[in-house]
Amino acid sequence: MFKIPRTIKIVKWLCLAAFHKAISFQTADQIINKIIQGLAFIYDATVSLNICVFILNILSNNVSNTNETTFSIFSLHSNIANMNKYLGIDYGEKRVGIAISDVDGKVAFPKIVLENNPELIKNIVDLCTESKVNVIVIGESKDYKGEDNKISPKIVSFKRELTSSIKLPIFLEPEFMSSMQVEKTFGKTDMLDASAAAIILQSFIDKQKSKNETKKLKINSEEPSLESREEISKSIARINYGDFEKVKMTVGKILSVEAISGSDKLYKLSVDFAEKEPRQIISGIAKYFTDANVLVGKKVVFVTNLEPRKLMGLESNGMILAAKSDDKLALMEVPEYIKEGTLLN
Repeated sequence: MFKIPRTIKIVKWLCLAAFHKAISFQTADQIINKIIQGLAFIYDATVSLNICVFILNILSNNVSNTNETTFSIFSLHSNIANMNKYLGIDYGEKRVGIAISDVDGKVAFPKIVLENNPELIKNIVDLCTESKVNVIVIGESKDYKGEDNKISPKIVSFKRELTSSIKLPIFLEPEFMSSMQVEKTFGKTDMLDASAAAIILQSFIDKQKSKNETKKLKINSEEPSLESREEISKSIARINYGDFEKVKMTVGKILSVEAISGSDKLYKLSVDFAEKEPRQIISGIAKYFTDANVLVGKKVVFVTNLEPRKLMGLESNGMILAAKSDDKLALMEVPEYIKEGTLLN
């Protein structure tokens, strides 16, 4: 046969393909032909056939338990310390594909295709609870230029609604024509959208794995010497007091907060600085404050003498000050007795 370590990436896609083909009640010949088509450009026919036989042996033993069987294979190569279980979503206006990872968060498999109806959010929440999911990944639809598609605003709205219904981290993973990729390779099936969701989820998982490996390398690398740290400190650009005095930092009271269509990062703030009219400030704090209402009434420090800047077609006349540590963000708030328009000095 063949060695699993050498072909691990190929096998995980074969399991995905064979699984959704098998549950469509296609014959063994059809499954083999489809898998060989997908492998033809990577391996020779003999290796491809051996892999097909391996997959079909799993299927013939117990098709209903294919997921569990293939999961156990890959668990041999998993890092037990990483126990995140992911749910992937390929959002469509009519159908929504769902994929789920193995228990170690290493391999993505198509799960189900849901109708996009008023019960969608509830069905996804139930799936997450039932499958003990820790992280949700939604496909962020892009065009060939890497820019947002027409459906992007709906995906952002869907993500916002899902965020308010479940207490799990939700990430967007850029994707380009994943459904067409699946259809071109394996043909049309009832699980096409779920397979597209698996491609999206696998892309996210692979990127996370790469990031984790990079972090380990940094942690294991040698600490810089005292001399090196001193040189780094000296190289940091310094400014004089005259430059600092040019920065105007003002206390402002947030009057209203609005989400911006097409963006899940930006909020449109209306801020009172004790001027003739409130200022409009566009701020990238939406993902840290999913409930916009908690910001209303806060007195926060802003930089107020920056040149106006356009974001998402809206003019911003200032910048909010905040401190970020890891994934948490805190605004530079002041007590209620500090009046709007007060300058920091």
